[in-house]
Amino acid sequence: MKTRTLISSVGAGLCCFLLPGGVLRGKEDGEKEAKPASILFANAVADEGLAFLVLDGVDANPAGFAGGVATGWVQFPAGDRKIEVEHQPLGKVTVKEELKEGSRQAIIAYKTLEDQSEKGRPPRPTIGVLTLDCGQEGEALERGKRRVVVVNATMRDEVTVEIGGELVALKRLKAKEVTAVMGGGFVLVRLRDEKKEEVSSGGVSGEADEEPLATLNVEEPVVSYVVLHDTKEGGVGVVLFAGLSVEKRVSTAE
Repeated sequence: MKTRTLISSVGAGLCCFLLPGGVLRGKEDGEKEAKPASILFANAVADEGLAFLVLDGVDANPAGFAGGVATGWVQFPAGDRKIEVEHQPLGKVTVKEELKEGSRQAIIAYKTLEDQSEKGRPPRPTIGVLTLDCGQEGEALERGKRRVVVVNATMRDEVTVEIGGELVALKRLKAKEVTAVMGGGFVLVRLRDEKKEEVSSGGVSGEADEEPLATLNVEEPVVSYVVLHDTKEGGVGVVLFAGLSVEKRVSTAE
């Protein structure tokens, strides 16, 4: 199993962006055409209200993004950009991000806690932002294997998941890439407690009929992204995206 870190910066159904017209202008005579960046927004704060994304002062979707969903990939001019994420009721955070030509960046909103200045008060729930670099291509894999990137955007210090028979332990706000073995064109993602369960020699653990967090259709040679988040019921849910495909699965497993 190969892993590597992909998160480049940390700040404190299918949707689409409503970007201002003309931001991707055509090239003028004698001017070299700049290659735009691609961005995607994932709201990994489930069941707690809407999130809003503002790019360089432009509201991407005034109707807001529901919890537990991701947008498709949208092109945006490269350069230094101001990214604001507002969440009802968790507040607002602003980060500066350099979008390089031809890059792919996933902007992930997650729930976090911050200390209050008033003595004796508990930490305040607020919104945070992760920026995930999704532009790596890497070497070709042999038939029957696919890359899966998993991100722990939960409030838990560590989460263990089983991906295609491999156990992956993830610290909070960290990402890992794994090479998963397909089974019939699919890769299963299950929540695991590493202290209680062991993967058998056949690569299957727990009850056979246990509902997986996600079933990844990996027939296409693309990287699948799995963002773990907390659910209102106290379990773990996921936001999935890969290229232009987006899907959501939820499990109440502890």
